Amino acid sequence: MKIEGKTRLLWQWLLFLTALLPCFLYAQKKSPAPKAPPEPHWFLQDALPFSEGLAAVKAHDQWGYADTAGILKIDFKYPEVRSFSEGQAAVRIKKFWGHIDTLGNRRIAIRYHNVSDRQNGYTTLCYLDTCVLTDTTGRDYMRFNEMRPPCGHMLPVRSGTHWGIINIKTGDTPRSFRNDLIMSFAEGNAAFLREGLWGYFTCGGFELVDPMFEDAGPFSEGFAPVKSEGVWGYIDHKGKPRIRPHYTFAGPFSEGLAAAMMGDWGKGVWGLIDTNGTWVLEPKFRFLANYGSGLAPAESDDGKWGYVDRKGKWVIEPQYLAAQPFKNNRAAVKIGEYWGYIDPKGKLVIY
Repeated sequence: MKIEGKTRLLWQWLLFLTALLPCFLYAQKKSPAPKAPPEPHWFLQDALPFSEGLAAVKAHDQWGYADTAGILKIDFKYPEVRSFSEGQAAVRIKKFWGHIDTLGNRRIAIRYHNVSDRQNGYTTLCYLDTCVLTDTTGRDYMRFNEMRPPCGHMLPVRSGTHWGIINIKTGDTPRSFRNDLIMSFAEGNAAFLREGLWGYFTCGGFELVDPMFEDAGPFSEGFAPVKSEGVWGYIDHKGKPRIRPHYTFAGPFSEGLAAAMMGDWGKGVWGLIDTNGTWVLEPKFRFLANYGSGLAPAESDDGKWGYVDRKGKWVIEPQYLAAQPFKNNRAAVKIGEYWGYIDPKGKLVIY
């Protein structure tokens, strides 16, 4: 009986210890360490938006190009670059510029004082105060002091101190050289400045809108922001007023929305409007940038940047020192002293 009693007692202790074992193991298990910020891979000093699947990135004071997967496609070796346009990008070595393709091969020799981005198959090559227009075959067309990319056969050029538009094929000048400045064509129209006021040329070289605005921006999604009597509104591609001027500032449309500001500079607030001028997102942010991939970069009251949807909801919480609009589903953000890229879910994909 004594042995049976001792055996029963031993079994009771074993059952008791077995019951305590999970608690003991849980107590011994270390709490997970707080997640540390990721270690930078390239230590990017600067970053440009994606264009045609590649983004210019800067490390060790030199620029290269990476794809959306974070693979370095063109090594860090240029002191200055621009984004890709029609398969080519302008790059600088020492004080001279040229073009490379998406594989890093030189397409235009690096020997010019400046080159334009490739647009509509044309590129402007400048040496000292003379620029020449060249096409994809290398054929030269015209020589002037300065040029913009052509729209069709119409080329904005500067001769001396004044700008005009010339037909590349015929040499005709539908508009004489009496403009102080002509901007690049966008959606078939180009803003021009004459005697302190802005108007718009069509791609045919004719005036869409006479000079009447205090300031003017490029067309985007059929609308152009224009400034009258100190405030901004919008005109359409026919030159007709579409949204009355009453904003302190108005940006370009993207995905049917535009960032607009109300109030004094430095103290005003930003929101999003639609093509009717209706506030889709009431102005309440310190700053808003262009809408892209369904999100807009926004600055919070504490100066941190994140991304909001069209309802003003923080989809990506404010946490960055700076943030750029999404392009190719990637947005450049500044984390500490370095830059990286996130996807629309806020996942850091390049750093």
